Amino acid sequence: TSIKSYSAQTSNATNKITVVPVDASETVKITVNGTEIDNGTSATWRAGDNAVVITVGGATYNVTVKRG
Repeated sequence: TSIKSYSAQTSNATNKITVVPVDASETVKITVNGTEIDNGTSATWRAGDNAVVITVGGATYNVTVKRG
């Protein structure tokens, strides 16, 4: 299992999360602040930091998205 961490900043106008795996047969799981969302749908950003966890195959990506 590989875990990588990233950070990003956004506004209220940008809230769609889409993950495109290199291998189309891989499954994608996305959670935003602990709530699972469907790939390609909108997330609800809280003010400040938001914890996004994306799991694709054996890799996990932790992304802190700051709405500001």
